[in-house]
Amino acid sequence: MYICIEIKKTKMKYTCTTISQCILTLFLFGSLSSNAQPAGWTYKVPVQVTNGSAAPRINYQELITINTQIPIAAGNMLASGNDIRFIDSCGSVVFQHWVESGINTPATKIWVMIPSIPASSTVSFWLFYGNPSAVNTESFPAVFPAAFITGGSNVTLTGTQTYDWFRIDASDTLFIQAGAPLTINARNAVINGVVHGVGRGNQAPGPNLAGTGTGGGETSVNAGSAGGSYAGTGGSGGFDLGDALAAGGPIYGTTSGVDSDMGSSGGSGTTEGGSGGGAFDITAEFVLITGIINVTGDSAINNGATSRGGGGGSGGCVKVTSDRIQNSGTVTARGGKGAAGSSPASDSGGGGGGGRIKLLYDAALSGAGVLNSNGGLGGPNGGQGPGQPGASGTTYSGVMPFPNNIIVIGSQSIYTTNLSLTLSDPDTAICAGSPLTVTGSAGFTTYTFYLNGL
Repeated sequence: MYICIEIKKTKMKYTCTTISQCILTLFLFGSLSSNAQPAGWTYKVPVQVTNGSAAPRINYQELITINTQIPIAAGNMLASGNDIRFIDSCGSVVFQHWVESGINTPATKIWVMIPSIPASSTVSFWLFYGNPSAVNTESFPAVFPAAFITGGSNVTLTGTQTYDWFRIDASDTLFIQAGAPLTINARNAVINGVVHGVGRGNQAPGPNLAGTGTGGGETSVNAGSAGGSYAGTGGSGGFDLGDALAAGGPIYGTTSGVDSDMGSSGGSGTTEGGSGGGAFDITAEFVLITGIINVTGDSAINNGATSRGGGGGSGGCVKVTSDRIQNSGTVTARGGKGAAGSSPASDSGGGGGGGRIKLLYDAALSGAGVLNSNGGLGGPNGGQGPGQPGASGTTYSGVMPFPNNIIVIGSQSIYTTNLSLTLSDPDTAICAGSPLTVTGSAGFTTYTFYLNGL
């Protein structure tokens, strides 16, 4: 950046060609001040956020974790945190913020809405505090304008949904629409309630038909139908001497890949087989699970007098992709049960195969949550053999890169009104378009001017 500053004393003129020379000249002959920083705030902390991805971040919520216990204990910050402000390096834009938790603790979580972070670039801004007259300006709706919160209601979703904030409250249930996967993209996701995907995958056909989906269970003209397959093979149906045995369909999908599929249905006999479990795919930088996610396959229908029972549906898929996953809940993708029938002469259906559970994280996976992808039980009846259980599915927890930002938080410094710029104050920003004031010592003239370029 090149500027020329004229400071008059009699007719003396000082000209510089670089910003460092200008600062040095002012340090020797006067002081340079900017009104780009807010009056009334005493302390400031520099913050830098680096976008490591090749795509820009626009109106991006960033989680900043800071120690507010120390400045509050020292009397430098209000115990309420009402004096917290985030302001761009030029002092012209106040960023919206919301304190999620932990005020007056070593790990206060504050979400900041940053208007723009260019691709593969770093944005610098300030955290200001120390104004005893400040009022609270934090706002959840301003930081997360596209929030999905169940708030005491049960809801049904399908397709791909994108939110800033996603939360299922403890008393609520989110139903996955039958026959369609559900994909959630969010900055932060909290599941305290229930995600219900039982039997919401590939739907069972009518009587005497093979199951639907890639791993649909077979049917038979004289034996019980097989359970659906996914990560585990569906169990074969019960049979009598000379019956044509029904088998489960093929296994599909991967244990640790990014694919996510619905479970397949069991074959239908005299009665209908069970539908496969649904597919729930969620991607967020932070994911907290304290509730239940259930994509178990449906059990086949029992009518009490069936001669050829249907097979159970296979479990579906739960895939979580995140930087940090905390799971203390229950995630289930079991296979459904085969139809039992009313007597040994009634050939039972086979159990559905287990589904897939994938927890893909970058920085951390914590919690002692329960993961269950067992196969379903086969029905007990068949002259020569009962319905067989479905094979277990897969549960996988492994590291996968997540494109999160790098955050660097500097140390506290005291800000005073009309802070002078010197070579020993490198963290003070000078921005294009900012009004600056040059105040000379005795006999010098005071100027206000603008930097017009970088």
